[in-house]
Amino acid sequence: MATMNPSSRKPSITPRQLVEVAMMPPTAKRKGMVEALRRNYRLETAQRRLLDGLQAQEVMPAARTIYRHPAHASPAAGVGEELSEADLIWLQRLPTDPSEVSWEDARRLATMAARVKDHSHKVLVRSIWRPIADHHDRALAETELANAKVADPEIPSGLPVASAIGEAIRAENATLKPHEAEDRAHELLAIARADAARQRTSAIDDAERTVRRLEIEQAERSATTRTELVRHA
Repeated sequence: MATMNPSSRKPSITPRQLVEVAMMPPTAKRKGMVEALRRNYRLETAQRRLLDGLQAQEVMPAARTIYRHPAHASPAAGVGEELSEADLIWLQRLPTDPSEVSWEDARRLATMAARVKDHSHKVLVRSIWRPIADHHDRALAETELANAKVADPEIPSGLPVASAIGEAIRAENATLKPHEAEDRAHELLAIARADAARQRTSAIDDAERTVRRLEIEQAERSATTRTELVRHA
């Protein structure tokens, strides 16, 4: 009695899956996805060559930076808290330049601003926290803008990307000739590249608008603060 090849029971990989993995940068996430595809799907010749080639690429370090905003890492606002004498002394000793306040101190201050109960203390804490929050808001927005401008690397030349996708297309429509399936594969890749370019442009535009909005808001707050200082001088 003939033994069935276990791979024959696996589903065929889809064109969409191959386009997605081919467009991904060579990160640990892609290596995991490639390994899952090789393990769980029946692969044709070009598909196996493509996945083997992608898996052989050296993993790149992360091209995008993660900015940790101290307010995002502070505990959620809870029951109102009273400031101790030690807290007030600590507030007085904080640097006046927001860029010189340590990340841990900024995180503690953000928590304090969200939780302090007494009205006069709340006004004090938030007046100290506001310029520090502005500093980190702006740094976060600038980081996101820089990340949006990072272009993903091109698909390595020499890998049979279109042929592999063409095999998947023919698995879905056996009436297509190999060259017809490969033509469709090139169309899918062109669409994917155009979509990626549009998403990148949109992300850059959004990030630039955020940076401009923060600059305007922070300039207005600075002007208001100066006006109040002159008024009470």
